[in-house]
Amino acid sequence: CLTQNVSKIPITLTITGETADGKGTWSGQGVDQNGIFDPAVAGLGTHVITYTFTDSNCTFEKTTSISVNSVPVINWEKAEPKCYNDLTGTFSYTIEGGTAPYTLTNDGNPVTGTPVTGVTAGSHTFVVRDVNGCTSSQVYSIAIPSQPSFNITGPAIVNINKESTHTLDITGMAA
Repeated sequence: CLTQNVSKIPITLTITGETADGKGTWSGQGVDQNGIFDPAVAGLGTHVITYTFTDSNCTFEKTTSISVNSVPVINWEKAEPKCYNDLTGTFSYTIEGGTAPYTLTNDGNPVTGTPVTGVTAGSHTFVVRDVNGCTSSQVYSIAIPSQPSFNITGPAIVNINKESTHTLDITGMAA
């Protein structure tokens, strides 16, 4: 899978028979003369890698194909609860790239569609794995607004035809 930090891959080669004076060379997109394949150099797609071996006056070739696959890309949007008594949030997603079918999980639990509802407060990880084993993940948090607090102060007894004042302190309440 072609990721930002993809590793180079040594290609294993075994030559049998009489090879005392033989020499070989590697060729193909992304392979060096030591048989090290670099997916970042090769790029996406299927690449034919050839090893050409010459022993005395005879030349032999062996080829192999290496596929470099794209990773799935998660397009993402979450919705956190708007009120303190809403205890869960949601997220919606679309997947691009990679190769379907995809296996989707949220905190290790299977996900079968979008939007995903009932996501509790805290940190979570959404993972997409395609049929080739290429993965992408999205780490996210759901925060529940804090419960507002307020106090009402003023006279406990109100006399008819007399003016009184009550104060409402709504500290912590969002607009």
